[in-house]
Order: sequence, then C-alpha cells, then structure tokens
Amino acid sequence: EPSHFTNTYLDCIFDIDELFKEYSRFFTISTAVLFVMGILFRLGLVSESLTPINTKIITTTPISIDKNNLFITRIICPILLKNKCYKNFITFNNSIPDIYISMITVEEKLNSFGYALSAITPPAGLYSPISSSGNLLFISGQIPLDTSVEPPVVKFKGKVGSTLPLEEGQEAARLCTLNALSHLKKYLGSLEKVKKIIKISGYVNCNDDFTEHPKVINGASELILGIFGEKGKHARIAVGMNSLPLNSAVEIDFIVEI
Repeated sequence: EPSHFTNTYLDCIFDIDELFKEYSRFFTISTAVLFVMGILFRLGLVSESLTPINTKIITTTPISIDKNNLFITRIICPILLKNKCYKNFITFNNSIPDIYISMITVEEKLNSFGYALSAITPPAGLYSPISSSGNLLFISGQIPLDTSVEPPVVKFKGKVGSTLPLEEGQEAARLCTLNALSHLKKYLGSLEKVKKIIKISGYVNCNDDFTEHPKVINGASELILGIFGEKGKHARIAVGMNSLPLNSAVEIDFIVEI
C-alpha cells in the first residue's frame, strides 16, 4: 500500500506535468508568432513600427534560464535575439554564450547608466563631424561640451591634476564620448549599426609632470565597454597636451567600424 509520501510524490509529478504542458504550449505559440513576424519583417510585409521591438514591452520580473534547458538556450533565445522582439533583463549561467546575455539596445544600456545622448552642435571649424572611408567612420575630436544649456559651454576646463581633479577629468572623457555617440547616432540613425569601436585617441590638458593620462581616458573606455560589450574593445592612445581648444580638459576622437 502506498505511503503518504508516495501519494504526495505522485501528486507533485502530476502537477509538474500539467505545468510543463502549459509551459510548452506558451512557448510553442510564442515561437510560432516570433518566427512568422520575423519572416514578414524581413520580406518587408510588416513595417518596423508594427514589430514588437517598438512596443517597449518590458516585464519587471527578471528571468533566470537554466543552462541545461537546451530548448530555451538553443532555440528560443536565438529567435528572440535575431528578431529583437524581447526586451528584458535576462540572467544566464556563465556557460551560456555571451551572445544570449544582452538583449537591450545600446542606447538603453547607456540610459541604465544614467546617461543620455545629447543635442549636437555644428562644427566650430572647417571640418566634418564624421568622415567615412569604406566601412570605417572617423569621428572628429570631441571636447566636453555641455549642449543641454543654451548656448553650449565647455563643462570641464583647465589642466587635469592641477586645476581639475582626476575624477572630473574622467567625467570630461565620458562627456566627450557621449558627444561622439550623439554625432554617430545622427549619422547612422541607430547605434545598433555599429559593428566595432576600432580605436580612440585621448588628449589630456595637463602639466608636464602629470603621468596619469590613461586613468583619465579610462572614463571613456569604461563607458564604451559598458554599452557595447565585446564590440567596444578598442585600441587606444592617451597623451598629454600643453593646451586644448577652449581650454578643454580632454579631447577624444574615434574610429568606428560599421
């Protein structure tokens, strides 16, 4: 005669089985919908404005996916990623490939760090903000110009390590990066089109005895790596200058692949 524990065990099996059936139905339907939407979008039969990416549906509950659930990690995730129809913070086991880790846009990552793209200003000289050659974009040197005020002003001035603390020099480098990204978005229409950040060149306004140029430009590098991930790994130079335009603390230029 079955014991109480056996009956309890059997009840649990029954409940789990029913739950799995519902779970399977849900993901089967979801997969079918995403698959059809993806095909229609690629064929041009559905406009981008009608695709789920623009509905901004974001669940408030983080989802944790077990590495052993091959159905999720090998079928569902690639479909969601390729069609960009799912916008949520998803956590994965370390063994899951990096391609599945992030499903939010570059600009959303930027916003999550407390930053936003700024308005752009016309060039101060006879040059173009961005010049292209093949699949490479060359972004002209950006200074820490605050465009949120009218007229725009250089937010960080002076010599880093002397009249300006190192931490403010790093913030200046981040502002230079935000200005570059703003130009890049206007040029491309979307930062998702960036294939790789190739190189940044950082110039620090400082005295002759200042030697922490790399720490200053780390402000830019850390932001780039944070929002672009693997695509953000770049080559770099960080050098000191006797002066910079408008007494700016930092100036940075960028080379980007699209």
